[in-house]
Order: sequence, then C-alpha cells, then structure tokens
Amino acid sequence: MPRSRRIALVGHPHIVVAKGNAAGPLFFDDQDFESYLERIRENVREELFALYAFCLMRSEVRLVIEPKRLPLAQTIQRLHGAHARQINKKEKRSGHLFEGRFKSIIIDKDSIPAAVRAVHLWPVRKGRVRRTVLYPWSSHRAFVSTNDDW
Repeated sequence: MPRSRRIALVGHPHIVVAKGNAAGPLFFDDQDFESYLERIRENVREELFALYAFCLMRSEVRLVIEPKRLPLAQTIQRLHGAHARQINKKEKRSGHLFEGRFKSIIIDKDSIPAAVRAVHLWPVRKGRVRRTVLYPWSSHRAFVSTNDDW
C-alpha cells in the first residue's frame, strides 16, 4: 500500500519531529549538536526556512519552521541528509540515521507561540532537566538572552 501524500505548504509554519533509527542516537557528542545547528543557521541565512524554535535531543529533533523557498520535504531532506552523511562518515557506519519519514503538522500563525512553548518544554517533559533554561540544545536560551546569535 502506498504511503499517503504529505501535506505541507511553503509559507506556512510546521512542527517537525524526526527520531533516530530504532531509537538510536542522532548525536554522539557536542560537536554533532553544533554541526547540526550550523546547518540550521546556513539554511536560515539562505532563506530556505524561518526558524521559530528547536530542541535537539540525543535521539530526537523537534523544530518549528516555516519553509520559504522549497517544500518542507526538500528542506528537511537537505538538512537531515547532510547531517546523516556527516555522522555516518565520522562514526564509520552506514545506513539510515533517521527513522522513516519525519512527522510534520501544519499550524496557523496564531499557534506559533504555543508550538514554541511545547518544543522548549520537551526536555523538561522527558525528564532531562528541571528547567528549560538549563537545557543547552534548545532555542529557549535565545528567547531569554540578549545575545543575538539567532
């Protein structure tokens, strides 16, 4: 049975969730997190998408993004394909890094604050930290900081 067609619209915000294959890691060390974030920065600079929030966990990625020039699937394929190639080369492994298709939900612009809040609270809900500001791989710090890194 063919899989259903993904509904994704350029110019509309989406919540994206991608998990590691067989619950395996997507990130092996801090350098892996940093290189993924640099890829996000590059895509934002190239205006492929607008980034509203992110949360990177060892075996899961959550993003709130709005595709600008390419469809969502091509945008995420570009981001995750480059990350998977880098990890496979570094770890001397082959095969899929991400599990199946990423999940996405189209949201309206009025729902962006709630989606950002949910993404930022994810490490707390998963029991990784007690306060969102303590989690280093989330955009929450950019929201509460005066630093203009993002």
